[in-house]
Amino acid sequence: MTDGPGGSLTSVAGPEVKAEGIERKRLTALPRVGSWWHLRAALRLRIIGATVLASAAVAACSAKRGPASTARPAPSFQQLIASDLAYAQQQLRATVAAVPADRYPFLTNSSGNWTTTDSSQWTSGFLPGELWLMYQWTHDPKWKAQADARQAGIENQEGNISTHDLGFMFFTSFGNGYRLTGDPGYRQAMLAATRSLATRYSPVVRSIRSWDNAASDPSTDFKVIVDNMMTLSLLWWGASQTGGQRAWYDMAVNHSERAMQENVAPGGSIYQLVIYNADSGAVVSRSNPNWSRGQAWAIYGFTQAYEETHDAAFLATAEDTANYFISHLPADGVPEWNLDAPNAPDTPRDSSAAAIAASALIELSQDVSNTGEATRFLSTAKHILTTLSSPSYLSRGTSSAAILLHGADNEPAGSSDTGLTFGDYYFIEALLRYQELESSWTKITSASTSSTHHTATVSFKVIAPAVGLQCVLTKDPTNLTESTPAFSSCRSPRTYRRLAPARYTFEVRARALGPTAGSLGPIDPLAGHGTPATKRLRIT
Repeated sequence: MTDGPGGSLTSVAGPEVKAEGIERKRLTALPRVGSWWHLRAALRLRIIGATVLASAAVAACSAKRGPASTARPAPSFQQLIASDLAYAQQQLRATVAAVPADRYPFLTNSSGNWTTTDSSQWTSGFLPGELWLMYQWTHDPKWKAQADARQAGIENQEGNISTHDLGFMFFTSFGNGYRLTGDPGYRQAMLAATRSLATRYSPVVRSIRSWDNAASDPSTDFKVIVDNMMTLSLLWWGASQTGGQRAWYDMAVNHSERAMQENVAPGGSIYQLVIYNADSGAVVSRSNPNWSRGQAWAIYGFTQAYEETHDAAFLATAEDTANYFISHLPADGVPEWNLDAPNAPDTPRDSSAAAIAASALIELSQDVSNTGEATRFLSTAKHILTTLSSPSYLSRGTSSAAILLHGADNEPAGSSDTGLTFGDYYFIEALLRYQELESSWTKITSASTSSTHHTATVSFKVIAPAVGLQCVLTKDPTNLTESTPAFSSCRSPRTYRRLAPARYTFEVRARALGPTAGSLGPIDPLAGHGTPATKRLRIT
């Protein structure tokens, strides 16, 4: 991957395709989002409280060459999310119809057509990932079939040891597929990719190598970019699996600690690239500071690292990088391509950085203990998503095949003001995260485990009218022949004993008192429950 200003990204050869225009359809139903644990802590949401759902006004957008907004009555935020997801479906149907099965969208050209890549590029997993997210939202098996077909061409990359981008390629595609279906074939592909990624780890540098050296580079250079915090998803996940290795977990911890020390500057800003000496592990140089997408990767990656380890230092780093990002946002919430770039009409924005950060901030808001900070993170995410849903950034009514306009691929190389497939992916993910958060009626207040005593205790409360609480603790499905436990009535706190070493997911849901739950929105009339609040637990 040569993502961002430090890379040498050039246009990727491939056929150009164009999404067909599709008439907008009115959404008549809002399917319930599933709640099984996300392989990157994605889509695992708990509500903070109704007070954080206050509306954020959208300021006038100064996006580069963005179309002017028109005044109209503001829909509710849930209506806005539903409309965005319906539009995303339309764009994805057109993309699937237009892009050959062995090609993968990357960015749009000046005509709005997709420029595509082969399966070896870091962006190849995002179209299958978007299709899986559509399957999660709609439960329509057609999306599942499309996702399965599109990710099949990526599987041949599972043994590729020449790239660190296997996390992006496999976690968004096969990872979502395994999460939603439990297909053992998807799991095997992910384990194979994890083994390949682990070969790039250096015990001297205590990091995963990002870019390989060019012929002109010193042979001792060991390059690590902040983007790598995202590819650790495979290592975190793989270490929890039967057939995985504990060493993978240690690699991810060591890499996160080194990135925290070297890629993150005092105050929370980032350097995209750190070059180490491969023989000594010493830092040679740091470069590409304040790149906005790199800042978003850091927020996301350190939030994930905290959720996997419960290390307070990783949470503090996630908070620092988030606060730095927020403090450098323009009024509309969509950053310039670099957070130190002048806020001027001709400075390119990066909608992909905004989408990634919004998804990360929603997740981070559920992890911090300070209510004021949690509210700030969540309200900023809502503000960003509101802006991205506006005519200034959403591609509805334009010729673009992408969902979002005005992404900055690599501004120093002249690649900006474009649609980006990964910007679209994280936009959909953020919408689903927020939608699930608003539909939850329960909140987990604390959780603890004891590997010595093989116990886990979770405290929780209900935050909407209900007739009772139901809980379930499920073991990570490493053995698909094991029966799945059912929800049963419970009280807080709930303690589980005699737990075997494994990763678990605790869920608590509130049974509905009536067809709605006040301001929290409609429930699934078939299930009769709010979306469960979830907590990942681990016994070692």
